[in-house]
Amino acid sequence: MAQTQQTGKGAIPDAQSDTEAAGTKSADTKGAPSDAEQNPIAMLKADHRKVEELFSSFETASSPQKKTQLTKQICTELMIHTLLEEEIFYPACKGQIEERLLDEAQVEHDSAKVLITELQSGSPDDQYYGAKVRILSEEIKHHIAEEEKPTSGIFARAEQANVTTEQLAKQLGDRKRELTIKANAGDLGSPEPRSFRSQTHVGMKHSLEEDPMARNSTSTLERDDRGRFVSDDDDRRYSRPRDEEGRFTSSRSRSRYDDDDDRSYSRQRDEDGRFTSSRSRSRYDDDDDERRGGRGHGGWYGDPEGHSEAARRGRR
Repeated sequence: MAQTQQTGKGAIPDAQSDTEAAGTKSADTKGAPSDAEQNPIAMLKADHRKVEELFSSFETASSPQKKTQLTKQICTELMIHTLLEEEIFYPACKGQIEERLLDEAQVEHDSAKVLITELQSGSPDDQYYGAKVRILSEEIKHHIAEEEKPTSGIFARAEQANVTTEQLAKQLGDRKRELTIKANAGDLGSPEPRSFRSQTHVGMKHSLEEDPMARNSTSTLERDDRGRFVSDDDDRRYSRPRDEEGRFTSSRSRSRYDDDDDRSYSRQRDEDGRFTSSRSRSRYDDDDDERRGGRGHGGWYGDPEGHSEAARRGRR
């Protein structure tokens, strides 16, 4: 009890004594750390109980505003909890318990993340909103039951392997405080699956790396300055060098077809623009000349005297 000092105006408490008494009381009430702060399993189980209560509250909520609030809280609690397990608890268990249990737990997390992402972008007015919350609740309840199996669950196996140390509990507690601050600031974002081949941006969209059709779709192709689609194939095609007249050239090995093309383009033309040839004559050329009347290359063509002679023979 605090001592008093006598003055002319009556007795007043001794300030120093009261401060010491308050400090002693504060130290007494602080007490020892709770079990959840020292035991990582107790900490994770406390998260499980909290989420179960939130799902129960959603089932009894009637107003859309209350359902929206509860759904947001459910998603936040689940995102923080899954990150704690995936970043800290599961890695600590790796090599100490069956790999199968950790793989199945991760897939169950990722399945829940798909629904969480859907709910983050939805509202109670959506047709399947309530159904998604209920299915998420069922998936989480199954996941909790698997983790908390008395002898064969991940928690029991972790305790058997002496993984559940105070140091691990401290890591979980520190990380949970960091994630809670991010969540309150709205910086937690959307959950990212680790075991799925699909991304969850308001529904499931195939990753471009896994879906060649999506990679080559027109929605993902870039356009040039004229608005035309471009691709790697276009780059290879348009990067070919051109000659001074704008025709494509190539450095590939030449074939007999290229030689034929070169000969056709290098042939000379006469004054009327017709192709001429400097190739050696053959017996077929001589035969053609004989059939045309021995008039050489021209024959009847371009020979007015030949035409006149034919006309006179026709009139006889």
